Formats: sequence, structure tokens, C-alpha cells
Amino acid sequence: MQSTLEYDWQDNNGSSTNYPTSASNFAFFYNRILFVGINQVGGTVGDESVRVDNNFKWVKMNLEKYASQGMKTLVIFAHASMYSARKKHFGTPFLNLLGSDYSDIMVLYA
Repeated sequence: MQSTLEYDWQDNNGSSTNYPTSASNFAFFYNRILFVGINQVGGTVGDESVRVDNNFKWVKMNLEKYASQGMKTLVIFAHASMYSARKKHFGTPFLNLLGSDYSDIMVLYA
């Protein structure tokens, strides 16, 4: 059994290249299950396309990292749906990625 915890956030001075907004994401891999938390919030406060696009990149990076380690399941924790305002930058690319590269894993988006 292997577990890894990663956590990425942006500090207040804006030095993070991964998350140019105040997003906080985490990922851990346990018992062939990848758990990912993304700051995927609802609402229309400003243009959140950059944050939502970075959420997709975060999920994709972790899928690529743990696929070779026997990943069988992906669980994503989010605050809002992957559709509506987030469909273009997360929902559609995520579903396309699953269909093309990860069709054999079980996925829960909660």
C-alpha cells in the first residue's frame, strides 16, 4: 500500500505560477485510488477561467502521475459542478481525457 499527499496553493504575494488565483488544491493516492480536491467554486465572481483551467491541469497531471502505479479509481472533491461556466475549461476537456486515456477507471466527481 502506498500513499502520497501533495498540496498546492498560492500565497498572497502572487508568486505561484500554477495557481494565479487563491485556489487550494490537494491530491493523495491511497490503495490504488487517487483523491483530488480542487477549488472549483460556483458563482460568477470575475473571470474564473484561469483557475478552472488550472484545476483541469492539476487533475490531468495527477492522473498521468498515478496511472503507472495501478490507479483504478479517481475521486474528485469540488465545490461546484464541472458544467455551466466551468464546462469549457474543465468539464469538456476532463470528459474527453477520461474517454480517450482513462476509460478503464471508475470516477466519482463529488
